[in-house]
Amino acid sequence: MYQIILSVGLLIFFAHALSYIFKKTFIPDVLILIIFGILLGPILHYINPSDFGKIGSVITTIALVVILFESGCSLNFKVLMSSFKTSGYLTLITFFSTAAIVTTLSYAFLELNYIASLMLGVILGGTSSAVVVPITDVLNISAKTKTTLLLESAATDVLCILTLFSLIEFFELNQAFNILKFISSIGTSFVMAIVLGFISGTLWLIIIDKLKNFPNTLTTTIAWLFIIYGITESLGYSGPIAALAFGLILTNYQSFSLINNYILAKHDIKPLTKVELDFYKELVFLLKIFFFIYLGIQFEIKEYNLLVFSIILVVLVFVARIPVTKVLFKNDPFEDKSYISMMAPKGLAAAVLASIPFTYNIEGSDQIIDIVSMVVIFSIILCALLVVLFRFALFKKLYQKFF
Repeated sequence: MYQIILSVGLLIFFAHALSYIFKKTFIPDVLILIIFGILLGPILHYINPSDFGKIGSVITTIALVVILFESGCSLNFKVLMSSFKTSGYLTLITFFSTAAIVTTLSYAFLELNYIASLMLGVILGGTSSAVVVPITDVLNISAKTKTTLLLESAATDVLCILTLFSLIEFFELNQAFNILKFISSIGTSFVMAIVLGFISGTLWLIIIDKLKNFPNTLTTTIAWLFIIYGITESLGYSGPIAALAFGLILTNYQSFSLINNYILAKHDIKPLTKVELDFYKELVFLLKIFFFIYLGIQFEIKEYNLLVFSIILVVLVFVARIPVTKVLFKNDPFEDKSYISMMAPKGLAAAVLASIPFTYNIEGSDQIIDIVSMVVIFSIILCALLVVLFRFALFKKLYQKFF
Protein backbone atom coordinates (compact mmCIF):
# COMPACT_ATOMS: atom_id res chain seq x y z
CA MET A 1 0.00 0.00 0.00
CA TYR A 2 2.80 2.44 0.86
CA GLN A 3 4.18 2.06 -2.68
CA ILE A 4 0.88 3.37 -4.10
CA ILE A 5 0.81 6.34 -1.72
CA LEU A 6 4.45 7.11 -2.53
CA SER A 7 3.72 6.88 -6.29
CA VAL A 8 0.76 9.26 -6.02
CA GLY A 9 2.87 11.84 -4.20
CA LEU A 10 5.68 11.62 -6.74
CA LEU A 11 3.17 11.78 -9.58
CA ILE A 12 1.68 15.05 -8.35
CA PHE A 13 5.14 16.62 -8.08
CA PHE A 14 5.94 15.25 -11.54
CA ALA A 15 2.73 16.81 -12.96
CA HIS A 16 3.61 20.21 -11.46
CA ALA A 17 7.00 19.99 -13.13
CA LEU A 18 5.31 19.15 -16.44
CA SER A 19 3.07 22.22 -16.16
CA TYR A 20 6.16 24.38 -15.67
CA ILE A 21 7.84 22.72 -18.67
CA PHE A 22 4.72 23.34 -20.77
CA LYS A 23 4.81 27.07 -20.04
CA LYS A 24 8.51 27.29 -20.90
CA THR A 25 8.82 24.90 -23.83
CA PHE A 26 5.22 24.43 -25.09
CA ILE A 27 5.60 20.66 -24.73
CA PRO A 28 2.07 19.85 -23.47
CA ASP A 29 1.86 18.05 -20.16
CA VAL A 30 -1.09 16.01 -21.48
CA LEU A 31 1.21 14.42 -24.07
CA ILE A 32 3.74 13.28 -21.46
CA LEU A 33 0.98 12.07 -19.10
CA ILE A 34 -0.55 9.92 -21.86
CA ILE A 35 2.86 8.48 -22.80
CA PHE A 36 3.47 7.77 -19.10
CA GLY A 37 0.12 5.94 -18.97
CA ILE A 38 1.03 3.88 -22.05
CA LEU A 39 4.32 2.92 -20.39
CA LEU A 40 2.57 1.88 -17.17
CA GLY A 41 -0.16 -0.06 -18.96
CA PRO A 42 0.29 -1.60 -22.43
CA ILE A 43 4.13 -1.63 -22.42
CA LEU A 44 5.22 -2.53 -18.87
CA HIS A 45 1.87 -4.04 -17.75
CA TYR A 46 2.38 -2.50 -14.33
CA ILE A 47 -1.30 -1.40 -14.24
CA ASN A 48 -4.37 -2.70 -16.08
CA PRO A 49 -7.60 -0.77 -16.73
CA SER A 50 -9.47 -3.51 -14.85
CA ASP A 51 -7.54 -2.53 -11.68
CA PHE A 52 -9.65 0.63 -11.52
CA GLY A 53 -12.99 -1.16 -11.91
CA LYS A 54 -15.95 1.20 -12.25
CA ILE A 55 -14.09 4.02 -10.47
CA GLY A 56 -12.06 4.71 -13.63
CA SER A 57 -15.03 5.78 -15.76
CA VAL A 58 -16.56 7.65 -12.81
CA ILE A 59 -13.46 9.78 -12.23
CA THR A 60 -13.03 10.53 -15.94
CA THR A 61 -16.61 11.84 -16.01
CA ILE A 62 -15.95 13.89 -12.86
CA ALA A 63 -12.83 15.30 -14.53
CA LEU A 64 -14.82 16.43 -17.57
CA VAL A 65 -17.57 18.05 -15.46
CA VAL A 66 -15.16 19.91 -13.17
CA ILE A 67 -13.02 21.09 -16.11
CA LEU A 68 -16.10 22.55 -17.84
CA PHE A 69 -17.31 24.12 -14.60
CA GLU A 70 -13.96 25.79 -13.94
CA SER A 71 -13.84 26.95 -17.55
CA GLY A 72 -17.28 28.51 -17.12
CA CYS A 73 -16.02 30.35 -14.04
CA SER A 74 -13.13 31.71 -16.11
CA LEU A 75 -15.29 32.94 -18.99
CA ASN A 76 -16.15 36.59 -19.57
CA PHE A 77 -19.76 36.93 -20.70
CA LYS A 78 -19.02 39.74 -23.18
CA VAL A 79 -16.26 37.67 -24.77
CA LEU A 80 -18.62 34.71 -24.82
CA MET A 81 -21.29 36.61 -26.76
CA SER A 82 -18.77 38.00 -29.26
CA SER A 83 -17.50 34.49 -30.09
CA PHE A 84 -20.85 32.70 -30.01
CA LYS A 85 -21.59 33.06 -33.75
CA THR A 86 -18.22 31.85 -35.01
CA SER A 87 -18.12 28.98 -32.51
CA GLY A 88 -21.55 27.88 -33.76
CA TYR A 89 -20.37 27.77 -37.37
CA LEU A 90 -17.15 26.01 -36.36
CA THR A 91 -19.06 23.42 -34.32
CA LEU A 92 -21.50 22.48 -37.07
CA ILE A 93 -19.02 22.49 -39.97
CA THR A 94 -16.30 20.49 -38.19
CA PHE A 95 -18.78 18.01 -36.71
CA PHE A 96 -20.46 17.16 -40.02
CA SER A 97 -17.24 17.27 -42.08
CA THR A 98 -15.45 14.98 -39.60
CA ALA A 99 -18.42 12.61 -39.50
CA ALA A 100 -18.50 12.54 -43.33
CA ILE A 101 -14.76 11.78 -43.62
CA VAL A 102 -14.87 8.99 -41.04
CA THR A 103 -18.07 7.47 -42.44
CA THR A 104 -16.82 7.46 -46.04
CA LEU A 105 -13.42 5.95 -45.25
CA SER A 106 -14.84 3.37 -42.84
CA TYR A 107 -17.39 2.15 -45.37
CA ALA A 108 -14.84 2.11 -48.22
CA PHE A 109 -11.85 0.47 -46.55
CA LEU A 110 -13.17 -1.53 -43.58
CA GLU A 111 -15.62 -4.39 -43.27
CA LEU A 112 -18.20 -2.08 -41.72
CA ASN A 113 -21.68 -1.67 -43.14
CA TYR A 114 -23.10 1.81 -43.71
CA ILE A 115 -24.92 1.79 -40.34
CA ALA A 116 -21.77 1.07 -38.32
CA SER A 117 -19.72 3.46 -40.48
CA LEU A 118 -22.20 6.26 -39.92
CA MET A 119 -22.24 5.63 -36.17
CA LEU A 120 -18.43 5.65 -36.05
CA GLY A 121 -18.41 8.99 -37.91
CA VAL A 122 -20.87 10.51 -35.45
CA ILE A 123 -18.95 9.21 -32.41
CA LEU A 124 -15.73 10.83 -33.66
CA GLY A 125 -17.37 14.07 -34.81
CA GLY A 126 -16.57 16.15 -31.72
CA THR A 127 -13.57 17.57 -29.89
CA SER A 128 -12.58 17.08 -26.25
CA SER A 129 -12.96 19.80 -23.62
CA ALA A 130 -10.67 17.88 -21.29
CA VAL A 131 -7.84 18.24 -23.82
CA VAL A 132 -8.61 21.60 -25.42
CA VAL A 133 -8.98 23.56 -22.17
CA PRO A 134 -5.64 22.62 -20.52
CA ILE A 135 -3.69 23.23 -23.74
CA THR A 136 -5.30 26.57 -24.67
CA ASP A 137 -4.95 27.87 -21.11
CA VAL A 138 -1.21 28.37 -21.60
CA LEU A 139 -1.19 29.35 -25.28
CA ASN A 140 -0.67 32.96 -26.30
CA ILE A 141 -4.08 33.39 -27.96
CA SER A 142 -6.97 35.79 -27.42
CA ALA A 143 -9.74 35.22 -24.91
CA LYS A 144 -12.22 35.13 -27.79
CA THR A 145 -10.35 32.26 -29.46
CA LYS A 146 -10.15 30.29 -26.19
CA THR A 147 -13.88 30.78 -25.64
CA THR A 148 -14.67 29.70 -29.22
CA LEU A 149 -12.71 26.47 -28.80
CA LEU A 150 -14.28 25.79 -25.40
CA LEU A 151 -17.80 26.28 -26.75
CA GLU A 152 -17.06 24.05 -29.72
CA SER A 153 -15.78 21.21 -27.55
CA ALA A 154 -18.76 21.43 -25.18
CA ALA A 155 -21.35 21.68 -27.97
CA THR A 156 -19.98 18.83 -30.08
CA ASP A 157 -20.39 16.44 -27.13
CA VAL A 158 -24.13 17.11 -27.25
CA LEU A 159 -24.21 16.70 -31.05
CA CYS A 160 -22.37 13.37 -30.84
CA ILE A 161 -24.66 11.96 -28.14
CA LEU A 162 -27.98 13.06 -29.65
CA THR A 163 -27.03 12.18 -33.23
CA LEU A 164 -25.88 8.68 -32.23
CA PHE A 165 -29.07 7.88 -30.34
CA SER A 166 -31.18 9.30 -33.18
CA LEU A 167 -29.40 6.92 -35.56
CA ILE A 168 -30.00 4.00 -33.21
CA GLU A 169 -33.72 4.84 -33.13
CA PHE A 170 -33.79 5.07 -36.91
CA PHE A 171 -31.81 1.93 -37.79
CA GLU A 172 -32.17 -0.42 -34.82
CA LEU A 173 -35.57 0.40 -33.35
CA ASN A 174 -37.25 0.87 -36.76
CA GLN A 175 -38.55 4.32 -35.94
CA ALA A 176 -39.00 6.84 -38.73
CA PHE A 177 -36.24 9.44 -38.88
CA ASN A 178 -37.66 12.92 -38.51
CA ILE A 179 -35.22 15.76 -39.19
CA LEU A 180 -37.43 18.29 -37.39
CA LYS A 181 -37.62 16.05 -34.33
CA PHE A 182 -33.85 15.59 -34.45
CA ILE A 183 -33.11 19.34 -34.62
CA SER A 184 -35.71 20.00 -31.93
CA SER A 185 -34.14 17.44 -29.56
CA ILE A 186 -30.69 18.99 -29.98
CA GLY A 187 -32.03 22.51 -29.43
CA THR A 188 -34.05 21.41 -26.42
CA SER A 189 -31.05 19.69 -24.84
CA PHE A 190 -28.90 22.81 -25.27
CA VAL A 191 -31.49 25.30 -24.07
CA MET A 192 -32.77 23.26 -21.12
CA ALA A 193 -29.22 22.47 -19.97
CA ILE A 194 -28.33 26.19 -20.05
CA VAL A 195 -31.56 27.12 -18.23
CA LEU A 196 -30.97 24.50 -15.54
CA GLY A 197 -27.37 25.65 -15.18
CA PHE A 198 -28.44 29.30 -14.79
CA ILE A 199 -31.27 28.50 -12.36
CA SER A 200 -29.05 26.29 -10.21
CA GLY A 201 -26.26 28.89 -10.29
CA THR A 202 -28.61 31.70 -9.24
CA LEU A 203 -30.01 29.58 -6.43
CA TRP A 204 -26.51 28.64 -5.33
CA LEU A 205 -25.40 32.28 -5.17
CA ILE A 206 -28.19 32.84 -2.64
CA ILE A 207 -27.40 29.67 -0.70
CA ILE A 208 -23.61 30.07 -0.63
CA ASP A 209 -23.96 33.54 0.87
CA LYS A 210 -25.46 31.86 3.94
CA LEU A 211 -23.06 28.91 3.93
CA LYS A 212 -19.96 31.12 3.98
CA ASN A 213 -20.55 31.62 7.70
CA PHE A 214 -19.84 27.91 8.19
CA PRO A 215 -16.37 26.31 8.05
CA ASN A 216 -15.10 24.01 5.27
CA THR A 217 -17.45 25.16 2.52
CA LEU A 218 -14.99 25.13 -0.41
CA THR A 219 -16.20 21.72 -1.60
CA THR A 220 -19.94 22.47 -1.26
CA THR A 221 -20.00 24.22 -4.65
CA ILE A 222 -18.48 21.09 -6.24
CA ALA A 223 -21.07 18.94 -4.46
CA TRP A 224 -23.84 21.20 -5.84
CA LEU A 225 -22.24 20.93 -9.30
CA PHE A 226 -22.46 17.13 -9.16
CA ILE A 227 -26.10 17.32 -8.10
CA ILE A 228 -26.95 19.63 -10.99
CA TYR A 229 -25.08 17.41 -13.46
CA GLY A 230 -26.91 14.31 -12.21
CA ILE A 231 -30.35 15.97 -12.32
CA THR A 232 -29.75 17.39 -15.80
CA GLU A 233 -28.60 14.05 -17.20
CA SER A 234 -31.51 12.21 -15.55
CA LEU A 235 -33.91 14.58 -17.31
CA GLY A 236 -32.33 13.70 -20.66
CA TYR A 237 -30.45 16.97 -21.19
CA SER A 238 -26.73 17.77 -21.43
CA GLY A 239 -24.99 17.62 -18.05
CA PRO A 240 -21.70 19.06 -19.38
CA ILE A 241 -23.46 22.11 -20.85
CA ALA A 242 -25.28 22.64 -17.54
CA ALA A 243 -21.92 22.47 -15.72
CA LEU A 244 -20.49 25.12 -18.06
CA ALA A 245 -23.54 27.38 -17.60
CA PHE A 246 -23.41 26.91 -13.82
CA GLY A 247 -19.79 28.09 -13.68
CA LEU A 248 -20.56 31.00 -16.03
CA ILE A 249 -23.39 32.42 -13.90
CA LEU A 250 -21.36 32.24 -10.67
CA THR A 251 -18.80 34.74 -11.99
CA ASN A 252 -20.91 36.69 -14.52
CA TYR A 253 -24.25 37.12 -12.74
CA GLN A 254 -23.88 40.91 -12.90
CA SER A 255 -24.07 40.72 -16.71
CA PHE A 256 -27.60 39.29 -16.52
CA SER A 257 -29.83 42.22 -15.58
CA LEU A 258 -32.93 40.08 -14.95
CA ILE A 259 -31.07 37.86 -12.49
CA ASN A 260 -28.92 40.58 -10.92
CA ASN A 261 -31.53 43.34 -10.58
CA TYR A 262 -34.60 41.33 -9.64
CA ILE A 263 -33.72 37.89 -8.22
CA LEU A 264 -30.42 38.69 -6.49
CA ALA A 265 -31.15 42.34 -5.60
CA LYS A 266 -32.60 41.41 -2.19
CA HIS A 267 -29.50 39.43 -1.23
CA ASP A 268 -25.97 40.50 -0.37
CA ILE A 269 -24.25 38.50 -3.11
CA LYS A 270 -20.47 38.35 -3.14
CA PRO A 271 -18.47 36.98 -6.10
CA LEU A 272 -16.41 33.84 -5.75
CA THR A 273 -13.20 34.63 -3.88
CA LYS A 274 -9.71 34.14 -5.28
CA VAL A 275 -9.22 31.30 -2.79
CA GLU A 276 -12.26 29.49 -4.19
CA LEU A 277 -11.24 30.01 -7.82
CA ASP A 278 -7.68 28.85 -7.07
CA PHE A 279 -9.09 25.76 -5.33
CA TYR A 280 -11.13 24.83 -8.41
CA LYS A 281 -8.07 25.27 -10.64
CA GLU A 282 -6.08 22.99 -8.35
CA LEU A 283 -8.87 20.40 -8.42
CA VAL A 284 -8.86 20.48 -12.23
CA PHE A 285 -5.10 20.01 -12.17
CA LEU A 286 -5.35 16.89 -9.98
CA LEU A 287 -8.19 15.35 -11.99
CA LYS A 288 -6.35 16.08 -15.23
CA ILE A 289 -3.41 13.95 -14.05
CA PHE A 290 -5.62 10.91 -13.57
CA PHE A 291 -7.64 11.48 -16.73
CA PHE A 292 -4.72 11.45 -19.18
CA ILE A 293 -2.74 8.70 -17.48
CA TYR A 294 -5.89 6.58 -17.44
CA LEU A 295 -6.34 7.18 -21.18
CA GLY A 296 -2.80 5.96 -21.77
CA ILE A 297 -3.33 2.87 -19.61
CA GLN A 298 -6.43 1.96 -21.63
CA PHE A 299 -4.57 2.11 -24.96
CA GLU A 300 -4.46 -1.25 -26.74
CA ILE A 301 -3.56 -2.36 -30.27
CA LYS A 302 -5.52 -5.44 -31.35
CA GLU A 303 -5.23 -5.29 -35.15
CA TYR A 304 -2.44 -3.47 -36.99
CA ASN A 305 -4.63 -2.73 -40.00
CA LEU A 306 -6.95 -0.81 -37.68
CA LEU A 307 -3.91 0.95 -36.22
CA VAL A 308 -2.85 2.21 -39.66
CA PHE A 309 -6.43 3.14 -40.52
CA SER A 310 -6.82 5.10 -37.27
CA ILE A 311 -3.62 7.08 -37.88
CA ILE A 312 -4.70 7.97 -41.43
CA LEU A 313 -8.13 8.94 -40.14
CA VAL A 314 -6.67 11.28 -37.53
CA VAL A 315 -4.36 12.98 -40.04
CA LEU A 316 -7.17 13.55 -42.54
CA VAL A 317 -9.49 15.00 -39.88
CA PHE A 318 -6.81 17.47 -38.79
CA VAL A 319 -6.00 18.42 -42.40
CA ALA A 320 -9.67 19.00 -43.20
CA ARG A 321 -9.94 21.43 -40.28
CA ILE A 322 -7.35 23.81 -41.80
CA PRO A 323 -9.45 25.22 -44.71
CA VAL A 324 -12.48 25.51 -42.41
CA THR A 325 -10.42 27.61 -40.03
CA LYS A 326 -9.09 29.77 -42.86
CA VAL A 327 -12.60 30.63 -44.07
CA LEU A 328 -14.25 31.20 -40.66
CA PHE A 329 -11.41 33.11 -39.00
CA LYS A 330 -9.88 35.04 -41.91
CA ASN A 331 -9.65 38.27 -39.88
CA ASP A 332 -8.13 36.69 -36.76
CA PRO A 333 -4.40 36.81 -35.88
CA PHE A 334 -2.22 34.26 -37.63
CA GLU A 335 -1.26 32.37 -34.46
CA ASP A 336 -4.88 32.14 -33.31
CA LYS A 337 -5.93 30.63 -36.65
CA SER A 338 -3.06 28.17 -36.53
CA TYR A 339 -3.91 26.94 -33.04
CA ILE A 340 -7.63 26.68 -33.89
CA SER A 341 -6.76 24.38 -36.79
CA MET A 342 -4.78 22.13 -34.41
CA MET A 343 -7.53 21.69 -31.81
CA ALA A 344 -9.30 18.55 -33.04
CA PRO A 345 -8.53 16.00 -30.29
CA LYS A 346 -11.12 13.38 -29.38
CA GLY A 347 -11.76 12.42 -25.78
CA LEU A 348 -14.16 11.22 -23.12
CA ALA A 349 -17.43 11.57 -25.07
CA ALA A 350 -16.07 9.45 -27.94
CA ALA A 351 -14.66 6.83 -25.56
CA VAL A 352 -17.99 6.51 -23.73
CA LEU A 353 -20.14 6.47 -26.89
CA ALA A 354 -17.98 3.79 -28.52
CA SER A 355 -19.65 1.09 -26.42
CA ILE A 356 -23.22 2.15 -27.30
CA PRO A 357 -23.40 0.33 -30.70
CA PHE A 358 -22.20 -2.84 -28.92
CA THR A 359 -25.07 -2.49 -26.42
CA TYR A 360 -27.56 -2.46 -29.31
CA ASN A 361 -25.84 -5.36 -31.11
CA ILE A 362 -24.84 -3.28 -34.13
CA GLU A 363 -22.75 -5.34 -36.55
CA GLY A 364 -19.10 -4.25 -36.43
CA SER A 365 -19.36 -2.71 -32.94
CA ASP A 366 -16.15 -4.48 -31.81
CA GLN A 367 -14.19 -2.68 -34.51
CA ILE A 368 -15.83 0.60 -33.56
CA ILE A 369 -14.56 0.29 -29.98
CA ASP A 370 -11.01 -0.54 -31.15
CA ILE A 371 -10.88 2.29 -33.69
CA VAL A 372 -12.27 4.90 -31.31
CA SER A 373 -9.78 4.03 -28.55
CA MET A 374 -6.86 4.42 -30.96
CA VAL A 375 -8.21 7.59 -32.60
CA VAL A 376 -8.68 9.21 -29.17
CA ILE A 377 -5.05 8.58 -28.23
CA PHE A 378 -3.54 9.47 -31.62
CA SER A 379 -5.62 12.64 -32.00
CA ILE A 380 -4.49 13.90 -28.59
CA ILE A 381 -0.87 13.04 -29.37
CA LEU A 382 -1.05 14.76 -32.78
CA CYS A 383 -2.69 17.85 -31.28
CA ALA A 384 0.04 18.10 -28.65
CA LEU A 385 2.83 17.51 -31.20
CA LEU A 386 1.49 20.22 -33.52
CA VAL A 387 1.56 22.70 -30.63
CA VAL A 388 5.20 21.76 -29.96
CA LEU A 389 6.25 21.91 -33.62
CA PHE A 390 4.63 25.31 -34.09
CA ARG A 391 7.46 26.74 -32.00
CA PHE A 392 9.92 25.95 -34.81
CA ALA A 393 10.33 28.53 -37.59
CA LEU A 394 10.21 26.03 -40.46
CA PHE A 395 6.92 24.51 -39.28
CA LYS A 396 5.42 27.94 -38.57
CA LYS A 397 6.24 29.02 -42.13
CA LEU A 398 4.10 26.18 -43.49
CA TYR A 399 1.09 27.61 -41.62
CA GLN A 400 1.98 31.13 -42.72
CA LYS A 401 1.94 30.09 -46.37
CA PHE A 402 -1.56 28.72 -46.02
CA PHE A 403 -3.12 31.31 -43.76
